[in-house]
Amino acid sequence: MRGGRAEATRAEGRRVMQDAMQDVMAAAREACSAEAYASGNSTLTPDEVLRATCDVEANLRDPFGDGDQSFLEIVSIVDRRNARVDPEKQALKNLWCDAGDFFGAFSAAIRACGYKKGLGITREPETGLSPFMLACALGDAMRVRAALAAAHEAGEEATFRLLERRETNLRVPPLHAVVIGANNKMTTEAGVKNQCPWSHNADHVQVARQLLDAGARPDAKDVCGYTMFHRCTSAPQQTWEITLEIGKLLLDARVDPNALNRFGDPPLGEVAMGNKIACALLLLEAGANPMQGNHFERSMTPDALVRQMPGHYDLAAAFSHAITRKCVNGTQRLQGRPVVLHGLNKAELNGIRGVCGRLFPLKQRYAVTVRLVGCSEQELLVQIKNLRAVRGLEGQRVVLVGLSREELNGREGVCGMLDDVRGRYAVRLDGDSADVNVKPQNLEAAGSQVTCLQCGKTAVRMDKCGKCFKVHFCGAACVAAGWAAHAESCKASRAGQIKLDPRTCGPPHWSVYDVPAGRERTTIVKVQVPLPRFLEGLEEDQSSILVYNCKHDLDFFVGKGTCPQSYAALRAVVCSPAKNAHEQLLGRKAYLSAKCHSDGTVTIDCQDPLPPQNW
Repeated sequence: MRGGRAEATRAEGRRVMQDAMQDVMAAAREACSAEAYASGNSTLTPDEVLRATCDVEANLRDPFGDGDQSFLEIVSIVDRRNARVDPEKQALKNLWCDAGDFFGAFSAAIRACGYKKGLGITREPETGLSPFMLACALGDAMRVRAALAAAHEAGEEATFRLLERRETNLRVPPLHAVVIGANNKMTTEAGVKNQCPWSHNADHVQVARQLLDAGARPDAKDVCGYTMFHRCTSAPQQTWEITLEIGKLLLDARVDPNALNRFGDPPLGEVAMGNKIACALLLLEAGANPMQGNHFERSMTPDALVRQMPGHYDLAAAFSHAITRKCVNGTQRLQGRPVVLHGLNKAELNGIRGVCGRLFPLKQRYAVTVRLVGCSEQELLVQIKNLRAVRGLEGQRVVLVGLSREELNGREGVCGMLDDVRGRYAVRLDGDSADVNVKPQNLEAAGSQVTCLQCGKTAVRMDKCGKCFKVHFCGAACVAAGWAAHAESCKASRAGQIKLDPRTCGPPHWSVYDVPAGRERTTIVKVQVPLPRFLEGLEEDQSSILVYNCKHDLDFFVGKGTCPQSYAALRAVVCSPAKNAHEQLLGRKAYLSAKCHSDGTVTIDCQDPLPPQNW
């Protein structure tokens, strides 16, 4: 009964929060319809809007950079039923939606350059856009290539100025002009009137590739803070054939898909409002986080927006799938990861493992390479709802260790799915018809046996040397017999160890083993360095490294200001390619051997990082 009342209370809390979210969104929409969207007919001129919302002087001083990127709050929530809209800031957003004066300058340049279908630009324009910006907007790969070659011969400074020069009142860089031009071309071919007779040889994807290869900043922002991901995924559907291909180039450039514009919105937020599933898949593959809220209203996440809108079921499913791949930077990419097929109409394919390949956003499918029974490798196109990323030990043969039920220790089986709620794997033991639920720390990969240094005996789990953590012994007798031979190498290995007191080495947040007097306890710890975005606004000596084990009963910080030498040693082992050979962990975290002493101190081996653990 007690559990039922608690669940009912939680359900009521969720319902109240959902109602509050709907009320806030409704209030914002009403305010916008009454004030903000009416500001599209505002008497303010574009120059007045820009002066009211931007630091014009800062923008003028930075003709090749992003300029003023301060946040602008369009809709401010007064209370649950009221929202206030700033008409000047909304007018700036409307100006961006209309591309500012880009098309005016574009048309002027077209008339000035004598553009002819089949011939292209017959003379350099003297008004409107610059020749290079015009060539980018037209998708003229030949002229762009020639201009880049000339700039390269002139030197790095000339190339930088060519690639990063901002034009029009929206401060558009050449890479953004490619997407604007592609949007204009595709909507023109779809029936929208335009003054430009587009060439059939236009190749905006190739031009974008040339600019990126030449060193154009893929994360450059315009006057409203929009990035290339914002532009590619906010384009109308008839342009996706080009804009999403350009967006796929950004995947290889490792552009941040969670960058906010000046209105506080990530690219995925606007995609969620428009129910653009193809664009969402591209952003999620790049690492976009569905749980990232607006800069001003943290609860307004893309996932929350989608769940408040009827009919967005596929998008909600894609977000849920991505949330299961959540990592410290957003979401992990599916490309190159092992996956399991499930929920397919062809039942014989369900449960088959494969490797996820290319994303086809328009088809809303991934290419998955699988090996079927009696066949060679095949490539299948599979929807994201039919894919599940393999995590940890899933699908591998494992050995049970360290359980209180001694009869299960040493038995082998196949590891099934990880239950995120309970934190346990479902393991089907050999010879059994039912699964057993096992914690990650009680599983070892089959075949990962260790060998006693003295007698050569092998086992899944064996005691390590209590001083260097490098070698194993199967018992006290082997330790006594083999110590003389091991002593010299053990002393050399201990040179890379550091000793810390968790109670004084960092901020006052710690928990430590209660080790009996005269005893020691070995464990494995994860050492995690702070990401750059978490260091904003902190003094140089305020950053800390987090150290914890699987159960979090050993959990503490190492501060740069309080223990500079230990901080430097731990950071070096995490960020050094020579020491941290695991590419997926480099620069973020490392797993190290550690020993807890009865006086509360901890010794950590910073010399040889361990392989990634299954927790």
